[in-house]
Amino acid sequence: MVIAQDGNSNILPIAFVIVEGETKEAWSFFLSYLRQHVTPQPGVLVISDRHKSIDVVLNADGSGWKLPHAFQAFCTRYITANFMTHFRNNDLKKVLVNIAYSKSHREFAHYFGRLRGKNVAITNWLEEMPHSQWTQYANEGIWFEHGTTNTLEYINTVMKVLIICPPLLLLSQPISIWVNILRGRVQRPKHSFKWTLNSRRC
Repeated sequence: MVIAQDGNSNILPIAFVIVEGETKEAWSFFLSYLRQHVTPQPGVLVISDRHKSIDVVLNADGSGWKLPHAFQAFCTRYITANFMTHFRNNDLKKVLVNIAYSKSHREFAHYFGRLRGKNVAITNWLEEMPHSQWTQYANEGIWFEHGTTNTLEYINTVMKVLIICPPLLLLSQPISIWVNILRGRVQRPKHSFKWTLNSRRC
C-alpha cells in the first residue's frame, strides 16, 4: 500500500495491491505501475523500511525511482526496531533517535560520537546506510519533515477489518466504502458487505 500526506497533513491513500508476498517480483510490479500511472512527477520522496526487495526495485536501472527523479529515505521507526533486534539497548536507542533527528552536522556528530564511544559495532552498522537516507541534517530538506511510515501503519491498522474478505470482493467495492472505512464508520466488514464468495460472508 502507498499513502501520501498533503501540506495540510491530510492522509491520502494512493494505491494498494494484493499479492502472494513481499517478493522482488511483486514490488517490481507494484512500483513500476505506481510510477507510470500514479506518480510520474519528479521530486517524489519514498519512505520505506529496509526490505531488500524494495531497495533492489527502487534502485534498478530505468525504475524511475532513482535520483534525480525521486528520493529514498528509510523509516526511523524501522531502523530503531532493527537496532533493538541486533543490540537490545533502550538507552542507546534514544541516542539513535537523536542522531536521526539532528538538525545540524554538529548535533549529529555529538550524538554519533557518543554512540561510537559506547559501541563501535553500532556505528559501523549505521554507516552501511547513506546519511541522506536516514538523518535529517543530511537530507537537504527533501524529507518534507517526515521520517517515518507511521501514517501508513495507521492506515494498515484501519484496513485490518477487511482481512477476512476475499480479494475479488475487496476490489469490487465502490470508493464510498473505502472512505467510510478510513473515517472509522465501518467497524466490521459484515456491516457493509453483503455479497458471498467461496462460502465466506463479509
